[in-house]
Amino acid sequence: MFECQARVGQTVRFQFQLYGSEQVLDLHVQPVSLVQQRDGTITASTERQLPGTVRLDSPPELRLRSGERTKITGTWTLPSGNGQFHAAGLMVTDRSQHEQTVEQGTRPLGVRFVTRYLLRLEAEIHQLHPATSIQLASGQLSDQGGFAFANVLLRNPGRAGQRFTAKARLTDTTGHLVMDDIPLVLPVRMNQPEAKRSQVIVLPETEVLLAGRLPDPVFPGDYQLEIIVGSGRGVSHKQQFPVTVLPEQFLAQRSVVARVLKTIDIQPREIELSTLRRGNRIMPLALENKGREAVAIQLQAIDANGQPLKWLSVRPKTLTLAPGRRRNVMVSLSGRDGGGKDHYATLTVAARGTGSGSQGITQLPVAWLNAARQPAENLALGRLEMREGKTPMLQLSLENQGTRHQAPHLVLTLADDRLTKVRREAGYHAWVLPGQQQVYRFPIPDLYPGRYTATIERISERGAQPVTSQQQITIR
Repeated sequence: MFECQARVGQTVRFQFQLYGSEQVLDLHVQPVSLVQQRDGTITASTERQLPGTVRLDSPPELRLRSGERTKITGTWTLPSGNGQFHAAGLMVTDRSQHEQTVEQGTRPLGVRFVTRYLLRLEAEIHQLHPATSIQLASGQLSDQGGFAFANVLLRNPGRAGQRFTAKARLTDTTGHLVMDDIPLVLPVRMNQPEAKRSQVIVLPETEVLLAGRLPDPVFPGDYQLEIIVGSGRGVSHKQQFPVTVLPEQFLAQRSVVARVLKTIDIQPREIELSTLRRGNRIMPLALENKGREAVAIQLQAIDANGQPLKWLSVRPKTLTLAPGRRRNVMVSLSGRDGGGKDHYATLTVAARGTGSGSQGITQLPVAWLNAARQPAENLALGRLEMREGKTPMLQLSLENQGTRHQAPHLVLTLADDRLTKVRREAGYHAWVLPGQQQVYRFPIPDLYPGRYTATIERISERGAQPVTSQQQITIR
């Protein structure tokens, strides 16, 4: 790639080095226009004509022998418009007639493969104000494997390319900042180094999709997704889009975090203590205040009847958490003889805003593993059922009929006679307590009506082989 910084209308010289391989190459060099796909991929255009701004000084036909070096040189006259970024290309086509190796007794294939290389020319104009022609067509949150991604459709209707950076912010309906500095990048650049990944390039008269994974869990509710487009000289465009997070969205990201009062995050959301070999008798519980007021928190361990426990210790039991602060609470076993069996309890976390007086409570399951032998897994799957609504879903119930909690992850694959395949996931290793029934939901908005074979894989958190079952279901 040839990159430069230039002035409006300036003519710049470019060159590319070519190195010969083991075979003789006959190359044809041709200036071409560029087009861009939605994911950011840039290719040569077969329809757009390139204005006569790129001229070759080197011959358009080159012969490159083994071990030989040569150069492609030329000039590029930049447009006189107000674009900040310009791009063009050189298509290098291998027209070599290599002999085809054919095994004795076989016929040669009537297929010829043509190798082409796209060389890009890019120029950035620094004496102009930031671009203002960028249009933000839509902004939303999407669920990808249980994680939240911000997706933005962006248009460049102008006749010059644009280069900039983009990020997102998430606020609640009161304007309180929930998440800041969410980088938005072109999908094709997701695996690039940071310096290249953060640069967004949009060619003229093109629309691209920008994406960025939210760094923290987002919980059900209404939000504003704010998109900020800027350059090295500041913000050039800003726009907000309303988004709604549903209870069944982003469950993988929320599976490790509990929340109380909409502002206090708690990790982990399930507490497993053990007096068995290699078990932990003590565990830190992290509390973080993401709100704007101090919150008074009270913790209490209770049994199934709501009575205080003697075998579980919580220190401290009361605390006040200032905005933006994080604190660990130590949860530990205070009993030694569990009677050779597992025990379960609930840790309640009650929170009250010191200024607003708002109150909330959440409950975390606590397990004391004390059984000498791990009981066999005993999970019963129900039948897949269709759930109608704004987003069609399949739902599946699972009941833990054993004596120890399980943490399953479910993978549902639907296949029909037309080889249509849809894969969905649910569970994400959240606990199902003994005697508890859990309902899992799989969104299927893109599924055609018909009869499907549903393959359900139940994956254990402890690394056992997946348990697979099949059911037949008809989608109407």
